[in-house]
Amino acid sequence: MAVPGKTIADVFSADVTTSDGATSRLKGIRLSAEEAALLGEYASWLSRERLMPKLFCRECGPDCEVEVNIDPTVIGIICDHQMLFYEGPVPVVETLHPEQGEVLVSPQRVVIHHHGTLFRKMSDWFNLADPTLARLRLISNFELRRYGDGLRWLPNPIPVAEYRALRSLYFQPSPCVRIGHSPSKRELKGTETFLAAVETMRRVGLAVEPVLIENQPHGEALRLKASCDLFFDSFDLGLQCSGLEAGAMGIPVLAGDEYVRAEYEREVGSVPYVFVTPETLADAMIDLAQHEEERQGAAERLASYVTEYHDEAAVALRYLDLLDEAFRWRGVSLAAGTARGHPAAVDGGAAPCCLRRRSVWCMSGSSLRGGTSNARGTAGGNARRSAGRRSAGVRPGCRRG
Repeated sequence: MAVPGKTIADVFSADVTTSDGATSRLKGIRLSAEEAALLGEYASWLSRERLMPKLFCRECGPDCEVEVNIDPTVIGIICDHQMLFYEGPVPVVETLHPEQGEVLVSPQRVVIHHHGTLFRKMSDWFNLADPTLARLRLISNFELRRYGDGLRWLPNPIPVAEYRALRSLYFQPSPCVRIGHSPSKRELKGTETFLAAVETMRRVGLAVEPVLIENQPHGEALRLKASCDLFFDSFDLGLQCSGLEAGAMGIPVLAGDEYVRAEYEREVGSVPYVFVTPETLADAMIDLAQHEEERQGAAERLASYVTEYHDEAAVALRYLDLLDEAFRWRGVSLAAGTARGHPAAVDGGAAPCCLRRRSVWCMSGSSLRGGTSNARGTAGGNARRSAGRRSAGVRPGCRRG
């Protein structure tokens, strides 16, 4: 139950009296206001839906149930070796106490989809809580796999045909090589190293223009990106949404992260982008700028990958497969309440509750906001809506962050 990123000032010692009257000294960790707000929202959701999961400490083992108290003014989460503590306003609708007799929920009916920042910051908490609620835990990026076990990959969806069309509209070949980069977080993205690599290219006689795409509406950012010859994403986190957009346009993308590279090789069979480190970025950009055939090959490899794994229809179909693997929903006729090949239905029993209408929760991102849906209708509907948006030319765009 360790909480990463805490300073020494956040750690203290606390004397705790157990139910048998004994006193023990535990390590205490003060939560930040942001962490408390997230836990308060989580408690509110549980209370609204009358759910009460049992939580266990991963370090203490399955026999150690975690004691949780979340009130409007204080949070206390205690296991056998440490406690998490916060005192101050907590945005919680109702208090959360085990003795209130809330309904215990089975993890058979919930899908949780993590997208980034909060999962990175509070992975220990989510790894503690998620398995008590969800049978299926999803991530949008490979880099998130380093923060937990049993995480399945559902790629970020990209409207490939639309972005490819933008490329044909806005790209104009020029002797000057335009290299795009979106420095949303300069330290994380490696922006200064990128700019230094551009200067190295100029010193060897190449005409190059860095295109920094920041503080722009999404539509304008896409237009600028479509005008580039190359695109540098980041050294950490691998290929993110910005790089996927460029890849869909047919632009070679340079990115890093050894962990993510290994995940691509394991899951996809190869690394679809041009892998770079801070030491190799300048040479890689020079090589791509000077050799059109190599640049075209890199663009085609990445575009093929994005189409196969990230196009909206491909993501919808992958989601259907993941849902079927977790819930076996394809074997159930929701209208008739019978299953095709499902043992419970063949024997005359009712379809499992996770397959009935309004019984599958999808909690997208780390915000822990739930929404009920028919699993079969939702995923199939996503595929149909994707096809409809494609013909109508309407796109919500890739989830950012």
